[in-house]
Amino acid sequence: MQNILVCFYLHICLLITAPYDQSRRECQSQWNNNQMVGEGWCEYCHGRTDSGTFDKHVLNGPGRRKQANGDLYTGNFKDNEPHGHGQMERTDTSIYTGSWNRGNADGLGQLLARENGSFFVGTFKDNKLDQGQVLSPVRKTFLTGTFQHEEGGNLLADGRSVWPNGDVYEGSFVNALQEDSNATFWEASTGMTYVGRWTKGQPVGIHSRTKLDGTTEKVQSVQADFAEKREWKVLKNT
Repeated sequence: MQNILVCFYLHICLLITAPYDQSRRECQSQWNNNQMVGEGWCEYCHGRTDSGTFDKHVLNGPGRRKQANGDLYTGNFKDNEPHGHGQMERTDTSIYTGSWNRGNADGLGQLLARENGSFFVGTFKDNKLDQGQVLSPVRKTFLTGTFQHEEGGNLLADGRSVWPNGDVYEGSFVNALQEDSNATFWEASTGMTYVGRWTKGQPVGIHSRTKLDGTTEKVQSVQADFAEKREWKVLKNT
């Protein structure tokens, strides 16, 4: 007897002849002892669609999963979860390609943020970037470091960022922006080193500048957007 699915408009589904899953609406595959095996596809009442290699009703091996909101995973499955290598395309936020472990991004991978074009590459752990590099087209920097994640959602990092002109910042970051009370900045065009406070990607307050001859002086950034232009004012009697 073929399985008969009755789905109500409130997404409540009843599987009349197969008690193994109350959410399936329509499936097509080979069957063995009333269980899906081999290549096939299955639609669910909540809007998800699975296709690929099934074993006892669950995906095992290469497959594809599309959620009701349009999010799409393509890659390997184990026991119905993304596992191995695969790609997750989230409709409005990001594209992750890399290693998965039991449904989580875990291992080597890369993540493209759709909103601002930032590109993360490195090691992920439990769906979060753990260690690696961030390329930020908006900030025009390349960040390398070790990352931590606050409960409030902030991405913290300790490392270094490099601008296209060769300038280098070393210190801490919050959400890929320089944020440190005592960071070091090296200016490639002059070879001078600056030490001082940074917040939200900008140097603020008084910095100590060391010249090539070893002499030091107190300076302050006077440029509103440091990513676009470097301009320092020498402070007297400080």
